[in-house]
Amino acid sequence: MTDPFIVALIAGLSAVLGAGVTSFFSNRSQSKTNQTLLLIEKSKLENTKITRDEEVKRDALKIVFIAIISASREFSTSKAVSILDAKMDLLKFDEWYFSQSKSMDEARFFAHIYAQDIQGDLESINSKMNIYWGNLRGALINKSCDLPHSQSEGLIGSAVSASMDIETLARGAKNLIVEHA
Repeated sequence: MTDPFIVALIAGLSAVLGAGVTSFFSNRSQSKTNQTLLLIEKSKLENTKITRDEEVKRDALKIVFIAIISASREFSTSKAVSILDAKMDLLKFDEWYFSQSKSMDEARFFAHIYAQDIQGDLESINSKMNIYWGNLRGALINKSCDLPHSQSEGLIGSAVSASMDIETLARGAKNLIVEHA
């Protein structure tokens, strides 16, 4: 016959061994589940970051696009005519120019980060905006001093030329921005 002590010992060892094996596999399974959940959460965070980065880029490119359109409109030949016809006050004219320059500065900043291929166009637009402003300002001064129109023709011609250059540069820059979107 079998000794009850040995039976009890074998039963106890079997229970301990069974519990150990079950615990080992349970821990291993839980560890794999935790790793899988961690990978899923990491993937979600990366996707959220990519989505957020894309939103920031899209918003920045929108600012650049709007600044280009605004420069094209605000530094147009028809705008020059309306400024001269209205005999715009020099202080008001300067405020208008500096407001437009601020928008272009912001656009140049975002282009530097997100659309480097249009930086040259934006620098050229900014330069032409300055030429437009300086020449039109001179024409306004001449007009306020009641000087003959002939003394302003060269200034107005330079402003118009800068305006046409801005329009050409803006058209190319807008097309490049669309490629980035």
